[in-house]
Amino acid sequence: MGRDSHDPSRAGNALVGVNSFSQRGNYLAKWRSTQTVKAVLDGVQELGKKIHFVGGCVRNELLGKDVAETDIDFATTAEPDEMVALAEAKGWDVQTRGKLFGTVMVIVDGTSFDVTTFRKDLKTFGRHAIVEYSEDIVEDAKRRDFTMNALYVDRDGVLIDPLDGLHDLRNGIVRFIGNADERIQEDYLRMLRYFRMHAHYSKDKETFDNAALKAIKSRALHACILSKERIGREVRRLLEADDPSRCLIKMEEVELLQELLPGSSTDAIGQLAKIQSKLGMKPSPSAWLALMQPRDVAEELRLSRSEETRINQIIRYSASAETAAELANKLGSDLAIDIVMTRAAIRNEIPESSVVETAERAASAKFPISAEDLMQDFAGPELGAELERLRSRWVGSDFRMKRSELLGIVRKPEVHTD
Repeated sequence: MGRDSHDPSRAGNALVGVNSFSQRGNYLAKWRSTQTVKAVLDGVQELGKKIHFVGGCVRNELLGKDVAETDIDFATTAEPDEMVALAEAKGWDVQTRGKLFGTVMVIVDGTSFDVTTFRKDLKTFGRHAIVEYSEDIVEDAKRRDFTMNALYVDRDGVLIDPLDGLHDLRNGIVRFIGNADERIQEDYLRMLRYFRMHAHYSKDKETFDNAALKAIKSRALHACILSKERIGREVRRLLEADDPSRCLIKMEEVELLQELLPGSSTDAIGQLAKIQSKLGMKPSPSAWLALMQPRDVAEELRLSRSEETRINQIIRYSASAETAAELANKLGSDLAIDIVMTRAAIRNEIPESSVVETAERAASAKFPISAEDLMQDFAGPELGAELERLRSRWVGSDFRMKRSELLGIVRKPEVHTD
């Protein structure tokens, strides 16, 4: 079998001692033993049911990444009604919006955990599925999205790897479980999740799973049924990767980017990635979006007002001739660097490596003149214009001009006579 697919029918219920992969010692102890986590584990065990950590928390721990309590998900043989009854008996809050699909959220001392019953799919359609509960961890693993997410750990730290996900995690291979097209039909957001996972976890950023790409291209039109909130969350997480450029370009090739972000262009994406490598400075998600300039991006991704403002500022100032120092002193170093990188990508240029240091130094410099210093002689637009002229001179002096020097070059206001 080629490495473009994974056949879950060949998997066994392999128990792997965790130290065979991770040598970090005291595996999972920090977050596995918190009081809220222990409360959930103990409660399910009181029911005589099995419970395991699953998915992202296990994956990230094995990779040595931080795991927060809010990242922890559980898989259990306890059914949803049993979990609801347990939560009520323990005095925990519980949310049942996902109960139809086997998931309830229990909230213990303010910390929420998704607890999902082992399942196997009977029928799937888009975002929804008819499921049957199962006692078999292999059946549960088969209905998950990617092999590296089908990793389970029990409360004693024993890793359970039914579908050879450990191999893919070790080698940075992002692969759908079973048939990629079937997994995508279960939830069309998985098309975008594939690229997000690839951007964050693949060791070979240039190589994509052929079966995944074929399935995504054939189903790209179905992205229109996804909620903008879900798309927005996934896009932001994709753009938070160290370098999402290859995934964005590939998304355009398989016609998914146009469905998610109409009007987007990746023409300058590769140049921004080169600039990032040169400067050692990672662009913000807003910079990538400003560079692609999709139509109605704030609406399409349900962005916050601050995110929308930042994108608009990057687009606006990328067309200006202001230096990195001027931008940083006015807008702060982070936003200024985003603007300089975006502008350089558009112009197919590479900024000087000193631009980061210049921006950071400029951002910390305090302009020694205020409007009050000029209000005796200036008002309205003339006041603003003179302040900007003095600021420009101060920036041009590498922030060395003192207050007295600046006041000494104030222009006399024009006197208008009838």
